[in-house]
Amino acid sequence: LDGAFTGKQLNFPHISAIVRKLPLRLQVGGGIRSLDRIEKLLSMGVERVVLGTRVVEEPEFAEEAARYFGHNRIVVGIDAKQGYVAIRGWEKITKRDVLDVASEMARLGIRHVLYTDIERDGMMAGPNLSRMRLLAVENPLLRVIASGGVSSMKDVTAIIKMAGLGVDGMIIGRALYDGGLDLKEVIKKVKDAG
Repeated sequence: LDGAFTGKQLNFPHISAIVRKLPLRLQVGGGIRSLDRIEKLLSMGVERVVLGTRVVEEPEFAEEAARYFGHNRIVVGIDAKQGYVAIRGWEKITKRDVLDVASEMARLGIRHVLYTDIERDGMMAGPNLSRMRLLAVENPLLRVIASGGVSSMKDVTAIIKMAGLGVDGMIIGRALYDGGLDLKEVIKKVKDAG
């Protein structure tokens, strides 16, 4: 969020250390608003970059980034509050409808979106499954990563069941830090689901 607030990527040393020291496929977002910044992150070994504010304000940037780096390396973050897209670290709510932005991104060649319901993020209240389902069903070209409110194995199971609709990933934060979910159990559940 440091980068999303300021538009500057302040965490390059930390990101580089994670890529070097851990056998993870890393996805990074926050303040990535230029092709140079995308290239720097990808050349460090980051798997995918998440673009948000700039592509909402300038949709053609999403198309340019996907064309230049490949659509599997670019994710568009769609942060939502009451159906509208939020930008600049969730500080500004636009008048752009989430579903309209998702459809536009699909038309521009984007294939991965990270959908976060910011009213549920960190609240341990469960994800907005109905909105997520609608986003995936209306945009069959998109692969959706679910974020915001995933707090129980019931939530994990519900998201896994939407894989056939195009929801193929999830972000879990607070539930792991607070001990509400055990990462080993989540991984096992995902692997067992195929």
